[in-house]
Amino acid sequence: MTDLKAQIAVTPPSTRRQDDAPIESKSRVRASDIVGPAVVFVLFIGFWYALSTVILPEQKRFLLPAPHRVLNEGFLTWSAGEQRGLYPILRSMWSSIQVAIIGLVITIVIGTALATAMATRRWVERATWPYLVALQSAPILAMTPLIRALIDGIQTSASWWSS
Repeated sequence: MTDLKAQIAVTPPSTRRQDDAPIESKSRVRASDIVGPAVVFVLFIGFWYALSTVILPEQKRFLLPAPHRVLNEGFLTWSAGEQRGLYPILRSMWSSIQVAIIGLVITIVIGTALATAMATRRWVERATWPYLVALQSAPILAMTPLIRALIDGIQTSASWWSS
């Protein structure tokens, strides 16, 4: 008998903590698992339509287009001018992906080097620890424009040096 089984065997049932969580069956899908999210989605789309066509004044409706316009002009049209259609969205997404990959590579290189230095030298850990804790509190999305400016600055200086 293992220690756990022995401990359970000697513990009186009145002192054992029962799990209050409901037992979920993996193979059974309840109607509420589908109907609940569907109802919330329909209510959201209905509120969106009401807001964009009835509640907003006529001169401000361009701020929140109706859902069918967003779907048609944003995803079903390849290119409709400079800023509408799927092509500008994908082009902007590629730019964001490039920034994310460059940020990831920079983070891996700096993080690995710093972790190695902190693990091998105690004084490096003590010197950098407060700054690393403070850096963790900065939201990651706030760093994206800084990384983009850094990338644009590197590209500008590289083109300046090549000319």
